[in-house]
Amino acid sequence: MQSSFNLIELLVLLQSKWRQLLSFTAASAIVAACIVFIVTPKYESAATILAGNSLLTDKASIFNPQIKDLYGSFGNGDDLDRIQAVAEMDTTLLKVIRDQQLVQYYALKNEPESVLEKQALKLLRKELRFIKTPKDQLIISCITKDERQAAQIVNAVVQSAEENLQSLTQLQYKRILEQIDTTIANLKLQYSALEQQPVATSESAKRMQDAETFSILSQLEQYKKISAEYKIGMHAIPSYIRILEQGSIPSEPAWPNKPLIIAIAALAGLAFSSLLTLLNNPSKELR
Repeated sequence: MQSSFNLIELLVLLQSKWRQLLSFTAASAIVAACIVFIVTPKYESAATILAGNSLLTDKASIFNPQIKDLYGSFGNGDDLDRIQAVAEMDTTLLKVIRDQQLVQYYALKNEPESVLEKQALKLLRKELRFIKTPKDQLIISCITKDERQAAQIVNAVVQSAEENLQSLTQLQYKRILEQIDTTIANLKLQYSALEQQPVATSESAKRMQDAETFSILSQLEQYKKISAEYKIGMHAIPSYIRILEQGSIPSEPAWPNKPLIIAIAALAGLAFSSLLTLLNNPSKELR
């Protein structure tokens, strides 16, 4: 059985049906236009950040400025991963939800506050995107139906992540200070007990008492100095995040792309109507 494909015959057939093809194509474009102009547009805002060098968050960098000259001010991929992990934490996003009043924004109601916040958290996670680029940049984007809200959410996430990182470092310093204060209290007790001992009569015993007293006083002085450094360090922690670009209010919606969708719908309508025409008018050459 022999068959051939006559392209000219098919083109002639489509040309003869151009009114139907044009009508179907126009109808598809009109339907698509009606849909995209009815649906609620969504706007996207994004912030681009870099990681600060975690080595510079140590208190030693405050009292030894030369350390800043040895290390760059920007961190590496591990520092950026740490920032992303903190930014995606529930505690970070819940703070954003409370600060930005997202429970009211999402129109959630008729449930306890804790339940509403969890519902808002799920909705917020669907709108957020965290993208780590090959250049060790982190892009945090948010797409919502309100262009101003999108920018506010993005910037709030960055701020909340920075505050959480600062808080974690301050908590670590606080625990170390508690240990240092306990050690200082113990040394003071040792010194007080040593002062209450009777004065040694022999020269060797007296030298031992003096040496022990000197050792305790030296340790007290050293621990007090360390304690003072940590107290200053708690209030002078460098920033963990370097903001390259803050989230800004978008000038046009990110979705839907009206011209693109209408063009795709028109092409799809043309392709479908052409196929339908060919199926309803089989070529004699294909029999």
